[in-house]
Amino acid sequence: MYDLGCIKRIKDRNYKAIFLQYYVKEWSYVKNMDFSVARGLTGRSDDLHELGRYRRYSSLDNDLVIVNQMIKYFKFGFGFATDEACYDIREGRLSRQDAIWYVKEYDGKCGEKYIDAACEYMGITKKYFWEVVDSYVNRKLFKKGKSGEWVPKFSVGIDYAL
Repeated sequence: MYDLGCIKRIKDRNYKAIFLQYYVKEWSYVKNMDFSVARGLTGRSDDLHELGRYRRYSSLDNDLVIVNQMIKYFKFGFGFATDEACYDIREGRLSRQDAIWYVKEYDGKCGEKYIDAACEYMGITKKYFWEVVDSYVNRKLFKKGKSGEWVPKFSVGIDYAL
């Protein structure tokens, strides 16, 4: 169930939130990216596996988002590659089968340099960072692998009942 208290608080202040993608058909993550790239925007130069996504043109202003999306993956079973794939399927740019490949390839990935930068920014050790992340991993969705890494119990594209 959703907490609708926030809507009442917004209403009381005469704010109105609108998700433009449903109303303004020209609005699109990819169309906005294409528009910006045509005018000089450059994306990240990293290997896409370091970013946990299959496009170079998101979260350009904040490296912490890349770490956040990895943590989201361990907590909920989907990361930013899933978000991208959903937009692409909805907008007719990607088939479900291709989306499954992208999600399997990139979701939940995060380069060490981003984790290192996040730890430095927060003033914590990497050991402590992983202790905290490990405490939030959804154990219904993930199990520890032989090398101590988190391995999904699910397969992308196949229904999974908790």
